[in-house]
Amino acid sequence: MGRLRLALACALLSTSSGCSVALLGASFEPPRAAPVSVSRVAWLAPVQVTDAQIADRNDLERTLAPLIATYTQDAKYFPRVNLLPGHPADGDVVLHFEFDQYQLQRQPHPAALPFFLFGLYGPYWAFGGPVDRDVAMLSGGLRIEDSAGNALADSRGHFEDTHDVSVYSMDHEFGNSMKARTDLVRALLDDAVGQLARTGATGAPTPGSGA
Repeated sequence: MGRLRLALACALLSTSSGCSVALLGASFEPPRAAPVSVSRVAWLAPVQVTDAQIADRNDLERTLAPLIATYTQDAKYFPRVNLLPGHPADGDVVLHFEFDQYQLQRQPHPAALPFFLFGLYGPYWAFGGPVDRDVAMLSGGLRIEDSAGNALADSRGHFEDTHDVSVYSMDHEFGNSMKARTDLVRALLDDAVGQLARTGATGAPTPGSGA
């Protein structure tokens, strides 16, 4: 009922108040098989979140790093993905992920407001909603370097997603914009690893097409 109380409280405020709650998820959807792979060991550098609106960026960065490493390896972009610090060997590559926008917001759904205002939230709850609207605005980049720090590939992407949340959807209690985050990271990997494969991992980086 917590989400319903949030929606009700927001409904009683002015519609211009922008009532919303931040969602700070870090998990990913199950990976799809990578469209291209490179037979080199990869190392993941500490993830950087530079969005100044995120208060606990350090915690988010530490949480994202092992999850991105697991996603990248399970999707088979590389045969193995290790976390730095460590000692990349000659021939290994280092992945640098950076997110300059990491905005995940939950807002009351406009269709729900009249029901809450007139005290009809019981029937609306039983119907299932939608009661919320999740909005994700994510952007970031992936730079791939060799073990000496020379750039091999570079990609940037931006992803926005808005979807309705009903009482009975999994997103209602566990919403964290998993799909948007997965789509952005997958697009960055597809592009950057594709560049790596096309250049044989030795040429100069091709400007990324983005998400």
